[in-house]
Amino acid sequence: MRSHVRGSVVAIAMASIGLLAASPVATAATINLRGTLVAQATSPASTGSGSATIDIDTVARTLIFQSTYQGLNNNVSASHIHAQATASPYVFPVGQNWITALGFSATTTGLPPNSTGALAPAATYGPFTYTPASLTTAFVTAQGGNANTAFDNFVTFLTTGQAYFNLHTSLNTPNSGAGNPGGTLGTFFTAVPEIDPTSFGSVLALLTGSLGLLERRTRRFRLTTTA
Repeated sequence: MRSHVRGSVVAIAMASIGLLAASPVATAATINLRGTLVAQATSPASTGSGSATIDIDTVARTLIFQSTYQGLNNNVSASHIHAQATASPYVFPVGQNWITALGFSATTTGLPPNSTGALAPAATYGPFTYTPASLTTAFVTAQGGNANTAFDNFVTFLTTGQAYFNLHTSLNTPNSGAGNPGGTLGTFFTAVPEIDPTSFGSVLALLTGSLGLLERRTRRFRLTTTA
């Protein structure tokens, strides 16, 4: 009887652990990306720091972007996510930036705000939501002309280190000769695992039930053996 009780509880516990191991860290439709802004230029020297986040729904084909930064060497003159790398390793290009896949400008969601100088307060851009229609014509054309296909390829580039976000600064505004029109700060992206609370809660409930079953069967076994 005792071995039967133990066997049943062990089986339930092992099944619970198996469910936990098999539970995805995020739903198949969701990809969360994070990046830390680093210097893209050395002359004039890039200054400042910041981060960027991207949350993608691959089924709905939506992308939510946000960035926070401060201490740039000059005012922001442009900002993009560049993609479609053609060489490895994937590092910030010394010369021409990669093709612009998603632009942040007056024709989309506005130019990112300024945070110029070491004492400037942090600036936040977003969160803004983008769709296949938000991608640049040049990028969509380069991916075969279909916006949905281009978006799917864009997601692949973002998750494999073949796309980066950057901020460009004006060469002369407000400080003459101080900025980086070709890109001053930028980041590639890394996926961030996300625990599914629903799945975890279900497994936790199953484990709790297993312990309760063990207690009840152990009590019943003791009563039977002492009767």
